[in-house]
Amino acid sequence: MGNRNNLASAAVSEADKIKAINKELSKFSQKYEDLPPRTQKYLLLAEDFLIDQSSQMNHLFKNFKTVSFSVDAFCTYAGVTRQALYKKNSNQQQSYKPVIDLINSVGPKYESKRQEVIRDYIRSGTIDQQLMNSLLAKEAERMQIKRELEEKNAQIRTLEAQVKALERQLNNVHRMS
Repeated sequence: MGNRNNLASAAVSEADKIKAINKELSKFSQKYEDLPPRTQKYLLLAEDFLIDQSSQMNHLFKNFKTVSFSVDAFCTYAGVTRQALYKKNSNQQQSYKPVIDLINSVGPKYESKRQEVIRDYIRSGTIDQQLMNSLLAKEAERMQIKRELEEKNAQIRTLEAQVKALERQLNNVHRMS
């Protein structure tokens, strides 16, 4: 759907949004113009959402590099000193050892994931296109499932009406007997 960094930095016309939407929908053999007005409205809203999310993600990514999952970072977060966290009680045991153990156990997993995200971001040059493709694929899939659900619900209503009609006929037959 184009580069959302450029889209987010400038006002995007509705025509540009529709062009971007059609580009993605063409992957699913659909056209914006062929969809109901309400779906079109939500597609435009989704495009605005994706542009906004992309802008927010880029802003967050700049700060993402400074995220830390260490005991020191926790101390800053909790407003305690590292010394207080490691201080031993009267039994010569660390009162906060479970806290330290948790951070030292889980922190590296998050750090590894953070590094992986950074590598992927750098490798791909931009994560926007991947996210957009994924989101639009999911949206198109959701719309298809919704259409199928509406069809199934219509079939159910028809079958329920037929069942009621048959029940009435059966009741009429029993009354006549």
